[in-house]
Amino acid sequence: VGCGGDGGDAFTGDTTITTEETTRHTAAAEAGTGNTATAEAATGKTTATEETTYWLFTALLDDVLPSEIYARDVFGTLREFRVLKYLLKKHCVTLHKHFEHHGIDLVMLQSKWLLCVLTDSLPGETCARVLDVLFSEGSKAWFRVVTATLATNATYLKKQKGLPEVMSALRNVFKQQHDSDLCLRNAFHGIKFFTTRGTIEKQRLKAIKELKVEAAAEQKRLETRRKERVAKKKKNESPL
Repeated sequence: VGCGGDGGDAFTGDTTITTEETTRHTAAAEAGTGNTATAEAATGKTTATEETTYWLFTALLDDVLPSEIYARDVFGTLREFRVLKYLLKKHCVTLHKHFEHHGIDLVMLQSKWLLCVLTDSLPGETCARVLDVLFSEGSKAWFRVVTATLATNATYLKKQKGLPEVMSALRNVFKQQHDSDLCLRNAFHGIKFFTTRGTIEKQRLKAIKELKVEAAAEQKRLETRRKERVAKKKKNESPL
C-alpha cells in the first residue's frame, strides 16, 4: 500500500539489467538472498522466488535509487548521507547539533540504511511498506523515512554520548519500528514543510561540491605528508 507524498522518480517498471556497476546487481543478489522474507512481503506474495526478489531489487537499484551509491568509492552514498545531514539540520536542529558535538557521522555508523535500502534495519512488515513507497514515490521517500524516524526519537538519541551507545541506539530505534502505519504517517505527515524533490537535487549538487573540496584537501594533505616523509628519509640517509 503506497502512501501519498510529493511525488518522485517513480518506478518505470523496466527490470532489464542496465550497464551500471556490477556491484549494484551483486547488492541486489545479496539483499535478495539475505532478506527474502522482506522482499516477498514487498511484492505481496509469500511464495516469491529468489529470482523474483533479485529482479525486484535490481529494478530498485537501477531505476529508483540515485546513481553512484554502489560505486567503488561509494561517492553516491557519501553524497546522500550529506544531504541527510542537511535535512537533519533543518528539521531536527537539536539532534543535528548533538551529533556534531560528539563527532558522529551517520555514514560511518549506518551506511547500510542506504546500501541495504533499510532491509537490514527495519522490521519485515515495515520494510515492505517502505519499499512499496520507494517504488511509488522515488528515492525522496528514503529521506522522509530516515529523517522522520530520527526526529521522532531525538530525545532518546540525544541521551547517548559515545559512538558505541549511539550506534546501538540507532539500531534499536529502527528495529522497533513495528507499526508501519505510524512510521509512514510520521514520514509523510509528521515533518512540516519537508524539502521538495527539486530542493533535494540542489542539495545533492551542494553535497557534491563539498565532498570534492574535502577530497582535494585530503589529497593535498596526504601529498604533503608524503613529501615530508621523503625529505626526512633523504636527510637520514645523507652522510654526516
